[in-house]
Formats: sequence, structure tokens, C-alpha cells
Amino acid sequence: MNKNRFFNLYSHDLIRVAVARPITHLSVPQQNIKNHRTLIHKALENQASLVVFPELSITGYSCEDLFHQSTLIEATEEAILSLLHETQTLPILIILGAPIRLDEQLFNCALLLLQGKIIGIIPKSYLPNHREYYEQRHFCSGFQQPNQRISYAHCANIPFGRHWLFQATNQPKLTLALEICEDLWAPLPPSTWACLAGASVVANLSASNASVGKADYRRSLISQQSARSLTAYLYASAGWGESTTDLAWDGHSMIAEQGQIISESPRFQYESSLLLADIDLLRTQQDRMHNSTFTSSKQHYSKIIQNFEVVPFLLPIPTTEQLPLLHPPRALSYVPQQTEAWRERCYEVFEIQIHGLARRLQSSGLKHLVLGLSGGLDSTLAALVAVQALARLHLPASHLIGVTLPGPGSGQ
Repeated sequence: MNKNRFFNLYSHDLIRVAVARPITHLSVPQQNIKNHRTLIHKALENQASLVVFPELSITGYSCEDLFHQSTLIEATEEAILSLLHETQTLPILIILGAPIRLDEQLFNCALLLLQGKIIGIIPKSYLPNHREYYEQRHFCSGFQQPNQRISYAHCANIPFGRHWLFQATNQPKLTLALEICEDLWAPLPPSTWACLAGASVVANLSASNASVGKADYRRSLISQQSARSLTAYLYASAGWGESTTDLAWDGHSMIAEQGQIISESPRFQYESSLLLADIDLLRTQQDRMHNSTFTSSKQHYSKIIQNFEVVPFLLPIPTTEQLPLLHPPRALSYVPQQTEAWRERCYEVFEIQIHGLARRLQSSGLKHLVLGLSGGLDSTLAALVAVQALARLHLPASHLIGVTLPGPGSGQ
């Protein structure tokens, strides 16, 4: 490896991803394409390999009965055609949302665009039709749609269906799966099966409205799905420009990795924005290899995951020699940065040690402890733990026998 390429994050099974939050112009696809183009170029400037847009980003989510108008559906296809033409030479994978008409049915879809071609279309499986939602009025579910090949926007042989994965031939550790908003909120999200089938990164195109307390629940939901599936989860949500006739929209977008939110957008922004993060693909591979439950689940549900088919593609990788991480790893990666969280973590560590020692004393029937004290931090902590363990068992501190063992590193 060229020594300068060594300092490029892509040389170490890392990729940079972007989650876009454009200003929406309801039912004006060409104007939305302009906003998409701006954010695509911004993602490229930041050396991202892929960018994810919100649900129905080409039209806007809250078009309601306008989705029944052929004029809007045809304008959407024309807008996507123009974007395909404009991005032929751009080295970036684009994931956006649009209504797609197929066999006299309308589907809420996620499209993957790569250098002038559509390499996949994934329909939404779960259409909410409760409380403030009535998507089944406008769209058909893709749940029963078999994997097939269709033509759209002058592109032929496009994979269509919910059982497609997309794997980078030049970075095999990247296998991408897509789902759309409510899919994540279902009891069995499509991404669960996709991850068991090999997906290492999941992109969710969403239009999740704002309500009191929902942001915390949404954050927890994404974190848990990322943790449970041992995956990176990219969540793009619609914001400013959507209709507020019935709902409000906060554009709450985030990126999670193995259960940790590593990048999160501010809510209620009035401008377009871009969220960036560096994803560690090797970590996902290693964690899954060491997790026997994940491996067992793959075996138990083999009949379901065998339905998935893989579409190969060439991942656009920035050619710059040096590309450092957006956020260099912290030296104390296991220590929280916030003071209150740091105190809670230290208290938890202390209590775990006390509990373990107290249980050991109880099970062994011992009443006394002998501890070698060097005067260093380790033996000091051990002494504190021992005193507390004795106290929990209602034994006096005098049952701890300290033996001084001074050494070159001992304190005074």
C-alpha cells in the first residue's frame, strides 16, 4: 500500500456516508431535483461514497391525493431522468424516495442511482393506516411483491422487490439494504431479515412527523435496531417544506453504528443540511463473527433469508491520497465525556465489583479478606471494594487484613 493511501480511511474498511435533509417543494419534482443536486455535490465535496434522502423526497411526502394525479407521477419520472443524466459522471451512490407506478399500482419506493443508472428499487412493505396516517389510501404495499426486473426512466432490467441486497464488488464488507419509515416500526422490520442475510449497512428513507416525546422514542428505536442487527443504520427524515395542514415535521435524522448514535441532526431546521459519519465495516464483520446468537439466528431463519438476492455494484471510492476520519477515535473510548454520565459509569463499575466480591464471600463461607496493598491506584480501589463488600454482608471492616507490599511505584 502506498504510504499516503495508508492515511485514507477507505483503505481500512471504513466508508464515509451522508444523510441529506433537503428543503421540500411539495409536488414540484424538478425543484426538488435541484435541491437534491446541491446536496449530492456537497456530499461529494466531503468525500462521501453514498448519500441518503428522505421518503418520497422527489415529490414530498404530504402530497396526499395529488399522488393520484398522473401529472405528478409522470413529472416524477421526468425529474429522475434529468437527475440520472446530470449524475452520470458523479462518483457517488444516491438513494432517494419516489412514487413508482407499476401494473396499475402505486408504490412508495426507495431508488438507488449510480452514475446514470438505476440499480435497484425497493417498495415500502408496511403502510401505516392508523391515527394520523392513511398511506393505504394512496399506495400499495410491496410486501407481497416478488423479486422481479422492471423498466423505469429509460433504465431496463432494474431489480424491484423487497428481497434485494446491494453488495460492493470492490468493498465486499459493504452490503446495503433499504427500508422505508414505518418498516422500522413494525414488529419484525425488513432490515432484521436483511441483516441476517448479510446486510452490513441499512438506509431508512423516512418522513416521521413531530410530536411530544417522539424524538426520544425514535432515537431509541434506531439505536436498538442497529444494536440488535449489529449494523450501521442511516436514517433520513423529511423536514421543512412538508405540509403542516395536519402534522409538523422536524427533519430528525441520524446515523447509528452498533447501537450508538454517532451523528444526529438538529431538529426543526429551516435550511437544507447534510449529516456525515464514517462507518467501520470491519467492526460489523468482527462483531457478527463473535456473536453466536446472531449466527444461530441465521441458521434458524435460513428459509426466509434465502429469498434475498444480491446485486453487485462498484462503490465509488474517493481517490484522494489522504483522507482522515471526521472524528479521530478518543483515547478513552470507554469513558463518557459528560460529567454526569462519567459519574454514573464509575458508580456502576464500583457496584459491579462490590456485588461480585460480596457474592463470592457469601458462597465460599469466608469471613475475612487478605489484601496486598502496594499503595498504587489498583490496590486502593481493591481496598475500597473490599470494605464495601464486607459492609453489604454486615461484617466489620476489621475483617479486612491489609498487607503492605511496597514497590518502586508505591506512593507515600
